[in-house]
Amino acid sequence: MLFQRIESSVTGCFLKNCKKKVFSFLKSSLLGIQSTGSLLGGLFVLCFLLAMQSQAFAQTQVTNTATISVPSGVTNTGAGCNTGTCTAADIDNISASRPTISKTFTPSTINAGGTTLLVITFTNTHQLVSATFTSVFVDSYPANMSNSVAPLATTSCLSSVVTATPSAAALNLSSGTVIPPGASCSVSVVVTSIQNGTNTIPPGSLSTSVGTNTLTATAILTVTPTADLSIDKSATVTSISVGETVTFSVVITNNGPNA
Repeated sequence: MLFQRIESSVTGCFLKNCKKKVFSFLKSSLLGIQSTGSLLGGLFVLCFLLAMQSQAFAQTQVTNTATISVPSGVTNTGAGCNTGTCTAADIDNISASRPTISKTFTPSTINAGGTTLLVITFTNTHQLVSATFTSVFVDSYPANMSNSVAPLATTSCLSSVVTATPSAAALNLSSGTVIPPGASCSVSVVVTSIQNGTNTIPPGSLSTSVGTNTLTATAILTVTPTADLSIDKSATVTSISVGETVTFSVVITNNGPNA
């Protein structure tokens, strides 16, 4: 009878949301069965249900099976039980805990040819297992953006190697990089640009042991145009007589980076 009531209490209730309900029910049930000699069996059910909830976060589908036998000297008359032993199974579908990516430029506005710190943050939304990169992560920059001559690339991720070649238009983070359960880590590099740019990381760019990113990560860099102008004037001759002509040349030079 106790186990039929437990089954009725749990049926139709998703494990994440009914822990409090089931725990309260078991507490009252255990108090009621102490005098019957079934306390051990009740405690087993309680431990099973709590373990079942923990396991449900570990993968996308969990099959939980519980088997219980009555204590010595007790006759089990429950329907569907075989020689005093009852078995029940439950299958739960769990949403995948995929990694996420975000990114920023600091500062987000620079003069053309100036520098800014690009930071990419990886978050492992899985609460039980680490997310390990299964391939090299690559962030390809937009046109006219590149690593500075001194990129100073660093990473807080575990077991990772960051590659940011000076003046190259990409950043790499090695396969095997690890993000702990429910945690975040980041990689940073100093970049430069001569025009506005939107740095985008599309879905599927990050491959890990717990799945790929499903959302786009975007950061916008605003670049204020600048120009380095110079002017030079010269004459065809440096000394003339009254009435003679001279030709002057004026050369204006823009050393950039913008027109």
